[in-house]
Amino acid sequence: MQYTFRNAELKFNDKSILADSVNFSLNAPIEGVFREGEKNSYDFAPVNGNDNSLSVSFLLTGSCVLKNYIDLETGSISGYFGGLYFQSGYLTSYSFNANPNQPISVNANLKFFEPLTGNFSPSENTATDYKILNIADVSVTGTSLGSLDDIDSVSYSFNQNIVPQYIIGETKPRKILFESKEISMNINGAHITGNLPPQGIWADYQITLQHPEISSLSEVYFVNGKITNRSIETSAGNEIKTSLTIKQNYTKKRPIITSISRSTIYAGQQLNIYGRNLLNVEKVLFCINGETIPRKEATFTIGSDTVIRAVAPAGVSRGPIELRP
Repeated sequence: MQYTFRNAELKFNDKSILADSVNFSLNAPIEGVFREGEKNSYDFAPVNGNDNSLSVSFLLTGSCVLKNYIDLETGSISGYFGGLYFQSGYLTSYSFNANPNQPISVNANLKFFEPLTGNFSPSENTATDYKILNIADVSVTGTSLGSLDDIDSVSYSFNQNIVPQYIIGETKPRKILFESKEISMNINGAHITGNLPPQGIWADYQITLQHPEISSLSEVYFVNGKITNRSIETSAGNEIKTSLTIKQNYTKKRPIITSISRSTIYAGQQLNIYGRNLLNVEKVLFCINGETIPRKEATFTIGSDTVIRAVAPAGVSRGPIELRP
């Protein structure tokens, strides 16, 4: 018997997803086993654990169950598709385009290092009336090089590398290492103006998706990095269009210092550092011994998202203070 998309429900962490395409790729990591002096073999042996993936495209209907895993490195994602399931999946990419007169569709990729288990069990589900977010529900706020008006489209993407760690005798990873991450946003419009120096410019943008009638149907995405590209184009009979690309290589908001409580700093002194996004700070660095680049870590406590109390380290000298997320 043949089945269609109507017969298989997709869930992540037990939450139903309004998907328009699903693609599983299951790989057996085996290689041929050859004996000395032979060039042919009927034998195979595994050389690694499972390296399976799932690609999915789905419509945004409010808060997204996968979006939290852009930043989260603890826990994993369980998946279910028509009776088939996996317990521990990890997000490797997540993107969407917000274009005029179109619903917002997310493309995501997950990896899982275990066999896909269960048996296909077709279902007959009653159609549900979903409220789908589209370009009319999008607002973009932030700072850039110049004005930000008449936005035509916005795109957002996240990518990360993950590496499974195995121990002898086990085929399922003991640990997952989360390596480099990148978030980028592209904004296209008619009146994005300004210059772009070779070192780029810091920019802070936020995409807010909010259904006009249902407050629970909302989601927020941000990028807090550097503008790396600006393009200007036009053609006969058309408006001048401009585009900005912003990238960041971390997933939290960049901590920003607005002021400090002391104009002169001595070793062992406590000072207050004021700013925003300070809950994300993991290191406070000072200049020492006449250096101009902050390298020396200081002890500190986080008072709130707007204040940190730090103790100046030995050898502290005049120079900038750096906060690292």
